[in-house]
Amino acid sequence: MFKSFILKFEQKTPQIHKLHDEIVETAKRFFATFVKVEHIKLKKLVEKDLSLPENSDLLLPLSQVYTGKKTEELLHTLSAEDKKKVLIKLQNAYIKTGQYFIKKLPIHKFLEALSALDPVVRGHSVAVAAMTGLKNFWPKFHQGPSTCVQWLRFTYIRWIVKNNCTGGRSETRD
Repeated sequence: MFKSFILKFEQKTPQIHKLHDEIVETAKRFFATFVKVEHIKLKKLVEKDLSLPENSDLLLPLSQVYTGKKTEELLHTLSAEDKKKVLIKLQNAYIKTGQYFIKKLPIHKFLEALSALDPVVRGHSVAVAAMTGLKNFWPKFHQGPSTCVQWLRFTYIRWIVKNNCTGGRSETRD
């Protein structure tokens, strides 16, 4: 689960524009190991304390909590009571790890706005709106004629030229 996340960002090309989406997807994959799929919305999970009994309806039944192949084999050798105890401890470990993720992962508007730098979405209205939103994170760029959006566009174009790429657009014209 985390290996693909790490490998994606060990590439030579900058991947900051993919960071938000990858963090969200990795978190969703993790939560799917113990939370019902219909409840895996990060905004909703941030607001909920999954360790509270009133939120137990959000969790998968113990029999469906992801354990892994080797652990599953070991669980078959245990009595029903011991198996339940192990699964409860596992579920609690998942909950605590999930709470830590939510607390520590940088899931916020800044990284979401940086998604606008993705060469694939360059020029789309959503990307332009997100780039405009970036100026709120760098107020010093409001001084003089150089706004944050202009600076980001300049930096982005400079990166495209330096790396001799097309920014997600086809090199041939129709």
